[in-house]
Amino acid sequence: MNIQIQSSQKSGNEGVSEVPAKNAPNNDEFRKEAANVSISSGTHFKSMFSEKKEQPQSEKTDPQQPRMIGFLDSIITISLVALFFGIPLFFTGLTLQGISFEKQIYFYAWLLIALVAWVSKGVITGEMKIKKTPLDIPIVLFWLAYAVSLFFSVDRWHSFWGYFGDPSRGFMNVTALVVVYYLIVSHFNKKRFALVSSFLIAANFILAVWMALNLLGVSMIPEKFSQFVPLSPLGSITGMGIFLGAMIPFILVFILKIFSLENVETKGVKKVASVSVLFATLILNLFVLLMLYSFVTWLGVLAGVSFFLIYILAQIVRPKENWTWLPMATFVAILTILIIGSNSIARVKLPVEVSPARELSWEITKNSVKDNLLVGSGPATYGYDFSLHKPQSFNLNPYYNLRFFQGAGVFFEALSTIGIIGTITLILLVLTFISIGVYLLSINKQKNKLYSLGLFSASLVVLVNAFLGKIEGSVIILGILFISLAVAMLLFESDSEENHLTLSLKASPK
Repeated sequence: MNIQIQSSQKSGNEGVSEVPAKNAPNNDEFRKEAANVSISSGTHFKSMFSEKKEQPQSEKTDPQQPRMIGFLDSIITISLVALFFGIPLFFTGLTLQGISFEKQIYFYAWLLIALVAWVSKGVITGEMKIKKTPLDIPIVLFWLAYAVSLFFSVDRWHSFWGYFGDPSRGFMNVTALVVVYYLIVSHFNKKRFALVSSFLIAANFILAVWMALNLLGVSMIPEKFSQFVPLSPLGSITGMGIFLGAMIPFILVFILKIFSLENVETKGVKKVASVSVLFATLILNLFVLLMLYSFVTWLGVLAGVSFFLIYILAQIVRPKENWTWLPMATFVAILTILIIGSNSIARVKLPVEVSPARELSWEITKNSVKDNLLVGSGPATYGYDFSLHKPQSFNLNPYYNLRFFQGAGVFFEALSTIGIIGTITLILLVLTFISIGVYLLSINKQKNKLYSLGLFSASLVVLVNAFLGKIEGSVIILGILFISLAVAMLLFESDSEENHLTLSLKASPK
């Protein structure tokens, strides 16, 4: 078979030692010199901050400055909340390009607002701090490889902006994803994490309720407006399956955290309400995944949930003892769904989603690399490669008139569009993320990095799905948001030393 068809019905053709700097009472020269050496070498992090605290004493500060900085921080927080809450939910149904295009514009708008606030804050403070992470070098290499491929692209316009139906593969979006990664890790704190996580879970709950009711045939939208409202606000039913699957370990973390020893004092209505919503969301996710069985890449869900369960059972990450059963019960529920298989629980006829089979994508890739081995045909030009290199046997297929703009997985797509150089940097980036995640989770067991485990497991679900099948722009954006939060939380819970790239924005004296 040349194509892969996903539908709710079975078919016969079914083919990711601290040294505190203490100020001496007499400020003798020896201690001053030692402090200067430690600051210049960057080995004593706290002494750097102790020096910065002394500088403002000799400078006059604007009394309105702290208020303005707080206002800009609030704008950044609101923008991040809007991204995590809005990307899964936002759509208008009014554009010809489709939902992926609408979500892309939504993403650009809120990212631009956050970026302006970040730069404005840097202008006021005189410096712009960008947090350094273990992914910095792979990110830069991948971005440069993408830029080189853009320069040699067969269609630079679409390679820069992306295909209009789904601009996620364009150079513009890749740059925006790099910016949002550093925006999240550079402005990460526990309060902001709790806020964006709450809104992300709220978006998940709304989507799960929406999907469950629609699949059971309960209509909530007047008939004259139903043509503008999609069944899956994420753009496809397959994308909905990826998102709901990724949210399972994320939700488990918050349930376990509420009942952990650290939160034993949390009682009352707030605790009951939070736990009720979380359990309802978890059960709804599993129920919707059961109804969407044929559309779900179960290997990705199993990879994320299995990784989560292994770290719990190995006691590398330890929830409250009498709640260890919950991840096990969730894993058993997923296995039960796999045993049940395709079913007719849904009371509506689900649309057919067609994607290229891996065999067809491999044929396109083999023929494409013969022409452009190093840099490919250019970002977002898979449609060009497909039209140019599709095998003649595809014309015998009932779907011969279709043109695919995404391959069966990012690996096949990357080889065709950004060449072997871009593909190597992409794999390096993914492997670096996985390696630092496993390493930071496995060391310092006493820190009990429960949040990090949930976020990393959710990221794994998206990454595995991205390499196994077609993936749309909204899921790519959500995947980067998951990965950004995972890296930030891993560094936070590991108490890693903070290092920043500081860009000076002070005006030069005339």
